[in-house]
Amino acid sequence: MQFLIAKKDLNIHNLKGDVIELRASGYGLVGKEPDSFVLAEIQGLAIREFEDCKRDWRRDLQFSTINHNTVEDIYTLKLYATNSNLGKGEVSKSEFEPHITKWNGTIVSDKQNEVIFNLDIFRAAVSGAFWDFDPRNIKFAQTNYDGIAGFHIIEADYSMFNVNPTYLERYVDRHGYSIINHQDKKLVYRVESSLTKDIVEKNIYQKTLTTVAKRRFSFPESFVDEIVTEGGKKTFSKSSIEASLTDKSGQLTYGR
Repeated sequence: MQFLIAKKDLNIHNLKGDVIELRASGYGLVGKEPDSFVLAEIQGLAIREFEDCKRDWRRDLQFSTINHNTVEDIYTLKLYATNSNLGKGEVSKSEFEPHITKWNGTIVSDKQNEVIFNLDIFRAAVSGAFWDFDPRNIKFAQTNYDGIAGFHIIEADYSMFNVNPTYLERYVDRHGYSIINHQDKKLVYRVESSLTKDIVEKNIYQKTLTTVAKRRFSFPESFVDEIVTEGGKKTFSKSSIEASLTDKSGQLTYGR
């Protein structure tokens, strides 16, 4: 396989040493390419060995449980990003508060790349995010809560709300909850505490999924100069390539 590398600064996005393309061995520089590019080759290796070079770098969000008040079934959760890049992709209150409040969550505190919030399981299970619409015309009542077993029994009285009963059941079903009873415009369903926490975390993760930066791998300028002295193409070992190739998005050596 071969790395097509910028021989000089081509534009603001492609600078000297940047990896422009991955090629299979046996394909040399053609046309005017020698004016702008050099080739670094690893013999006997397939392109897939370095395919990560052209992938986007997406933010990796993590949630950790700080506390769980089983009396009221309120989780205190910490949200943070594990791979923020020099400020890009960091967690902030302004970005995540709208998503948290949709689940009736409440932010407790925040600092750089960290938001701590309370998640009341009952309130989350009757929120607009749970139903995907404004449920203010539905009257909710908690008929039972077992803190040891970790579940709630909730009655949704929609007698004052014109809605298709089938739709309501499907909203409950999609989350994996059990429907206990449904008649006379009263839907009774069982909410599992741990499952609800997982649903909220997954929803917030998916709603805020973002690319931190384009992966832009690069070699040092001295590496490029070395190839130029060899006529624009040079063969290297895999280990020497890995040692020289750097992800400019995170300033990490390849593979580490």
